[in-house]
Amino acid sequence: AASTTSSGPRDRLAAVRESAAWVCAEARHVKLNAEAVAALAGEVAAQAKDHPVLEGGAEGGVGWGEEIHFVSGSEAAVVQYLFVVDALNFCFWPSEGGWEYEDLSTALKRALEEDAEVLSADRLAHMSEEALCRLLGGRALPNMPARVEHLRQVGACLQERWSGSAAAMVRACDGSAGRLVDMIVTSFPGFQDHLQYKGREVCFYKRAQILAGDIWGALKGKGLGAMHDVEQLTMFADYRVPQILEARGVLEYSQALKKRIMDKEELPQGGEEEVEIRAATVHAVEELKRVLRDAHSMNIMSIKIDWYLWEEGERQDRAGTLPPHHRTLTTFY
Repeated sequence: AASTTSSGPRDRLAAVRESAAWVCAEARHVKLNAEAVAALAGEVAAQAKDHPVLEGGAEGGVGWGEEIHFVSGSEAAVVQYLFVVDALNFCFWPSEGGWEYEDLSTALKRALEEDAEVLSADRLAHMSEEALCRLLGGRALPNMPARVEHLRQVGACLQERWSGSAAAMVRACDGSAGRLVDMIVTSFPGFQDHLQYKGREVCFYKRAQILAGDIWGALKGKGLGAMHDVEQLTMFADYRVPQILEARGVLEYSQALKKRIMDKEELPQGGEEEVEIRAATVHAVEELKRVLRDAHSMNIMSIKIDWYLWEEGERQDRAGTLPPHHRTLTTFY
């Protein structure tokens, strides 16, 4: 199925930034605090030289999370693995089993280490809930039907267009992260993360972008991970990053929205509040990047800021020092 958006490889990532900025200008429930952005930029700049994610260029990908991912095989195996991880990488919070992202990535890593063909396109195209549960070590993720459907789509399209190889798809993008995101969004319905807000299309493409970023990070910017325009990727609009930004005062929620989040009330997907949270998160990271450049002479990519904030959010959440995150049942993040 083709995407309904008219964006192409050169303007799809720009559209994420532009639509996020537009939503922020229209927003009623979420605002950015410029003083808090400046304060956070100062802290990021102070840590840049010593932080494994913030330092360096592609070589800084060592801070990307090798310990919880499959990175020891061939490039083709790593890319196939990452495609599966990011096809399933959404909405863990309804789980009674306490699923976290690292549980998913390590479960798939173990499965691939035990059986090199377990993530082949043919097996993905014929995936069942029972087979996926076995793949995950006997534990069921929330919303298994949607996850199975995503894997079937991935497997079928890879078989039809790329001889079953995600690496062949990446190779066809000629080292362009933007082209890869466009190809993923256009080809795989489960990655078509765009919607309407006040009559205008807004796009985030969280999981398509994070797949491009993961390939770049896992392969340290070399081989299939060599992407000349990786700096054009935005942050990946999810739950954890807005949670840490709100806790730091960068995002300010209306009293009504704050109460709904504190009460762990579900926000509907595509509703004004949810779209504004995601858009403000993207725009906040772009503003943070701008302040780092203008005030601290520090050029850093949006995805590295995302990784830094996500890790900080994970650390503080484990310590129990963060307020609740917003809750939306969605397959986009």
